Formats: sequence, structure tokens, C-alpha cells
Amino acid sequence: MDKNSFVEEQITEHQQNKKLTASELADLFANFQGDSMFTCVFEHFLQVVEDEEVKDYIEFAIALSKRHVKQISAIFAKEKIPVPVGFGEQDVRKNAPRLFGDMFMVFYITQMANISLTIYSSAYGNATRQDIMNYFRNNINDSVETYERGLHLLLSKGFDLSPPTIPYAHKVDFVEKKSFISILTGRDRPLTAVEIKHLQFNINTNILGKALMLGFSQVASSEKIRKYFREGAELAGKQIGAFP
Repeated sequence: MDKNSFVEEQITEHQQNKKLTASELADLFANFQGDSMFTCVFEHFLQVVEDEEVKDYIEFAIALSKRHVKQISAIFAKEKIPVPVGFGEQDVRKNAPRLFGDMFMVFYITQMANISLTIYSSAYGNATRQDIMNYFRNNINDSVETYERGLHLLLSKGFDLSPPTIPYAHKVDFVEKKSFISILTGRDRPLTAVEIKHLQFNINTNILGKALMLGFSQVASSEKIRKYFREGAELAGKQIGAFP
């Protein structure tokens, strides 16, 4: 047994009667809801996908989501906590028409993996019990693999999600005037690399949200819900137009 394994075993033994913290409960519950929802979405994708490579990617993603739900259920059962009620078959219209193209399915899963990296890192950083830390660390690794596989698949199909490039600096500059960050001066300036990064992420997120809401607005059974989705799509469209 190596040193790290020995230390982890000692920690696990020491924490065997340690209750889950509020942070751990919150993150496990949120993860359960998220992955039970992903399972429903991916099941729909599998029913309508046409490209075999995309189908393999969806099957990979849905296997991870199902595993996460099963692992969280086991943790809750061990703690004698009621297993949450997540999303399931009752929330899926199995005969719904094909709403999205194959490349959108890959884009959706890749973006969800991207977002999951932040969520799981936060959950890991707020966990203190070793088994919960192990769980979220493994989820981070799952998200890394899902994200990389999605990016490579999109590239192989001719879709590049890379943010824009900017010229390399030729010398070191320092900000010398407060007006650099002031919107009151009314003067335009080039966007910083950090600003471009966040703008691109928000554009991608709103493109994804707009497409989802437009699709759902076409098949929702309630006019009230259809109207809600249409309004959401319009808002996302405005955000997309405002960011560039």
C-alpha cells in the first residue's frame, strides 16, 4: 500500500461516523437532480440520433449520469436519508419528434460537461468527508473526459468551439489611468482577453439555451409553458445580440 492510500484509509476510518455536512447534502442533492435530468434528455437523444459516432458519445454520457444517480442513491441510503425524487420517465414524452440535430446533441453534452467542471470543483472544494471528496473528484474526471471527447467529435465533424484569437503582445504594458475600466468616459477600448473569454462563454450558453427553449416551445402541452419558453428564447436572443 502506498503512502497516499494509507493516509486515505486512515482518514476514512477516522470519519466513519461523520455526518454529511450541509454543503455536501446540498451538492449531492443538486447533482442527483441534474444527472437524473440529463438521463431523460440523453434518452430522447438516443431515440432520434442518426450519426453512429454521436450515438456512441451519447451512450457514454448517459452511462455516466446513470452511474452518478446510482452512487448518490447509495450514499443517501447508507446515511438513512430518503433518496430524492428526481426526473424520470414521467417527465419524458417518448414519442416526441426529433427536435435537435446530431451536432446540437454533441454541443449540448459538451457544454454541460464544461459547466459541470465548475460545479464539481466547487462541490469538491466544499466537501470534507473523504468518500464525498472521492465521489466529486471522480466526477471531475468524468467531466474532463466528456468535454474532451465532445470537443474532438465536434472538430472531426467540422465544428470548432474555440474562442476568437487576439494578437500576441510585443511588450509589457501597465494600466496607468483609471479611465481604462470606466464606462463613464464614453471612449472605446479593445476588449481584454478575460472579457473575451467570458463573453464567448455567455454567448455559447445563450445559444444553447435559445435552441433548447425554441425546441421545447414547439412540443410543450401547456400554452402557458410554451409562452414561457418563447419568452426565454427571446431573452437569450437579446443577450446574444448584446454580447459581441
